[in-house]
Amino acid sequence: MKTAGKATRVRLVTGLSLAVLAGLAWMGSHSSPLQYLIVNAAALIAAGLIAWIPLPRFGPKTAIVICAAGITLLAATLTPDALPALSRGHWPSGVHRWHQIGPFRLHAAVLFLPALAALASGLRGWTRASVLAAVAVIPALQPDRAAALAWLLAVLAIVRQPRSWADTLALTSAAAALAATWARPDALAPVAFVETVLQDGWHAGPAWGAALSLGLAAALAAPLTAGRAGQACAASMAGFAMASLLGAYPAPFIGYGASPILGCGLAASSARAPLQYNSLMKARPLPFVIASRRRSNPGRFAPTLDCRVGFASSQ
Repeated sequence: MKTAGKATRVRLVTGLSLAVLAGLAWMGSHSSPLQYLIVNAAALIAAGLIAWIPLPRFGPKTAIVICAAGITLLAATLTPDALPALSRGHWPSGVHRWHQIGPFRLHAAVLFLPALAALASGLRGWTRASVLAAVAVIPALQPDRAAALAWLLAVLAIVRQPRSWADTLALTSAAAALAATWARPDALAPVAFVETVLQDGWHAGPAWGAALSLGLAAALAAPLTAGRAGQACAASMAGFAMASLLGAYPAPFIGYGASPILGCGLAASSARAPLQYNSLMKARPLPFVIASRRRSNPGRFAPTLDCRVGFASSQ
């Protein structure tokens, strides 16, 4: 995985700033509460600072610990009364997606999923599959269709094509989580300046629609230059953006909400982590992959160097 340099960090912060500023202009000109403007502006400043925090070099064990902490924070949104309801064979009556910190409510998935995707992209084999599968379970339980879609796209960006049973497990878990969120309709009503922001912008006029669309596109495209980690981040944020067009889900960056802005800062910092290492647990290759590699190199099946991401692999 490539380490994001100074130029990449500038692109990440610039893309995020364009989206947030477009959203601030939209909200400010359409009589949104002043609190919305203050919160998003403060979150943008904080995200810019987070993105530039220098990270020390660390290995897979530290990365796994960080991923475990993120998964724990995601799972903490599940209130104790949700699990007994699930054990009786039906969904809980409410949704569980937020952390309440004083007067602020933070959307846990959009805050942590992009950074988890960046960190998981540096893992390999069953270690990576375990992290990806564990994260996939949480949106299915909350339930959060937007988070499930975002995580499926992130897993697709990380795995790209299944070369082992571990990769198959990761993809299957993410797809099953998205399917599970369709079992219960999302009854939450849209909130002005939070959901349907892009749609409202186009209804207000092509100038507003284009400004919000271009700002959002800039924020989503900026991480693509940061290697596989950045591409996983971009895929997850694209999932949240797609969900906001398909239903009453928050529009990242251009709508009111500090969580996606701070989440982008965390992801930018995580994408800079120099996580180039081999897996702690070797994945078992799929039979068709073994057969294909043996046919191309008969009599020899040695590890090859994957130059795209910079790690030694036997797949």
